[in-house]
Amino acid sequence: MLTIILGDYGSGKTTTAKELVKQSGGTHLRSEMLCRGNMPMADKLKSIMKPGENYYLDGWNGNYHFADLPSLLGCQVKYVVCLAPPERVWEAQNKRGVVVDA
Repeated sequence: MLTIILGDYGSGKTTTAKELVKQSGGTHLRSEMLCRGNMPMADKLKSIMKPGENYYLDGWNGNYHFADLPSLLGCQVKYVVCLAPPERVWEAQNKRGVVVDA
């Protein structure tokens, strides 16, 4: 299962991913790392992911067309959207994740 965590800079994506890994087990992946090089992100994910394991992809909205990943990967994908008030986006205590079914 792949969970993609989206949100603006400072909204708590990394914190949310780490918390989900603590709660459910699995692997935290950073989209910034997967976007490097010439290989498409979907191909990198296919080479990393193992059936039956949980993966949490922490991705900034502008990095990639994340909506394409379910069809490219051929697996179930959940999305978590991190929201924070714009005036307080840098304060970790105001970050929160909202699970959205896709």
